[in-house]
Amino acid sequence: MSSRTLLVILLGLTAPLTAQTISGKITDRKDGTPLAKALVTLEPLESGTIDSVRTGADGTWSLLITSIEQNDVSHLPRQAQLHANYPNPFNPSTTISFSLPRSGTVRLEVYDALGRLVDARTASLDAGAHRIPWSARGAAGLYFYLLHFENQTLRGKMVQLDGGGGGGLGSFAAGGGEVQSAGEMAEIAKSGIYRLTFSSFGYCPDTLETGLSGSEYIPRTLEHIHDHTLVADLHNDILERMIGDASYHLVDRHSWWQTDLPRMREGGIDLQVLAVWVDPDAYPTHPFNVALDMFDRLESEVSLTAGGLQPVLRAEEIGAATQAIDYIIGVEGGHVIEDDLNKLYDLYHRGMRIFTFTWNNSTRWAASCDDLNKYTVGLSDFGRRVVRACDSLGILIDVAHAGPKTIEDILATTRNPIIDSHTGTAGLRAHKRNLSDDQIRAIAAGGGVIGVIFYPPFIAASGRPATIATVIAHIDYIVHLVGIDYVALGSDFDGVSDSLPAGLRSTADLSNLTVELLKHGYNRVEVEKILGGNFLRVCKQVWR
Repeated sequence: MSSRTLLVILLGLTAPLTAQTISGKITDRKDGTPLAKALVTLEPLESGTIDSVRTGADGTWSLLITSIEQNDVSHLPRQAQLHANYPNPFNPSTTISFSLPRSGTVRLEVYDALGRLVDARTASLDAGAHRIPWSARGAAGLYFYLLHFENQTLRGKMVQLDGGGGGGLGSFAAGGGEVQSAGEMAEIAKSGIYRLTFSSFGYCPDTLETGLSGSEYIPRTLEHIHDHTLVADLHNDILERMIGDASYHLVDRHSWWQTDLPRMREGGIDLQVLAVWVDPDAYPTHPFNVALDMFDRLESEVSLTAGGLQPVLRAEEIGAATQAIDYIIGVEGGHVIEDDLNKLYDLYHRGMRIFTFTWNNSTRWAASCDDLNKYTVGLSDFGRRVVRACDSLGILIDVAHAGPKTIEDILATTRNPIIDSHTGTAGLRAHKRNLSDDQIRAIAAGGGVIGVIFYPPFIAASGRPATIATVIAHIDYIVHLVGIDYVALGSDFDGVSDSLPAGLRSTADLSNLTVELLKHGYNRVEVEKILGGNFLRVCKQVWR
């Protein structure tokens, strides 16, 4: 017997046994790639041996099972059972399966969402498992089906994705069809029903409960954990690049720089913070007007994507547009408001929801990490007014680039969690831009999050290259210091040079980090928090 063929023997049965083969194929839900070495586990729900097989290089698998005859009376349900149709939703066809405790007359009716009868079939059937196909008929939408047997009426529902002119219900046939394991099945007769579990490293497992008649072909798609969860990047500087290049458009794929819509989709990014940073050296005067020009450029780019990018102004909007990548505007550098709170309000009304108090240049009201007096000078009275205005408006405060005393003063003034959108840990890499242990603890104590940067000079020893493992080391450091709930990702794509870690060279590569986090030992729940769950929590708290 080959390594891909297993024999399932159901013990304790007196009915005739017949060998049957079931098979299938497992592919990636996003791109259809066959999944090699995926695990398929077969388990009888009542009793028997649990067996498994792995897929081949082409994603296919097969199992030889020995099961009871189709309608063995020792394995009949006590009453009629209606199983969920499979597939569901469907296009263009699906199969409805059910089991009868004894011979009798069966009527199956299909109704549309308005309660109008669409089709029906009546037949006298033997005891055992049966199925009937449905081919798309009528408009797309929700349909209900009723099974009448003796004094029982059982109800199911199915979702037809597209309209069709098919024949509706086909003919009844002996043998169980596939049964989805969703919550539609409150109870299921265990006799003669199997649980099939499909799993692969890095993917969300899938489970199917079904009666098997033999020769079933069961294709399944699995969703990668990276594609299943919210993926948020807390800092991206592509607008800085684009403001000087009118020919660079986000809608097009490029071979230079690190960000565009096709690569963001490839990387599975769901939520991107886009920074509006006005270079104080290039624009020493009127930075507010330059920032507004950057807002205008972004809005123009978004219009070209035809819904591919969607602005987020409230936490509940995150993920609402399922086909779009959400973005948040963060203004980086307090010099942009030109010591005028009204300009802070104007930026808020233009869509800013994150405000980074300083860049490397200090303002008259906040000292940066480059300030010679950063340990003794923090916020002025005006700076505290800025904090209170952000709290009032629901602007998330970002302390990236801020000096130690500024961070301390912000934490003492705000009533909200704060973030450091892109930084490393000083405990692993002593750098003026990185957070000390005390600062990490203080941000976490307030419920905030810290976005780990990918930029090698901030996370690796001087002159040393960085790898994905280097990024994970800084994630580990924060987790070990304060817990899993306070770490996030802050790539700084397009705000840094091309010397990024191998495997994290652009927005297209983020799924590589997810795989390595799983290999490193983080479980699915922990990975989901790191990728975006922790940041989403803070957004919900601040954007009231």
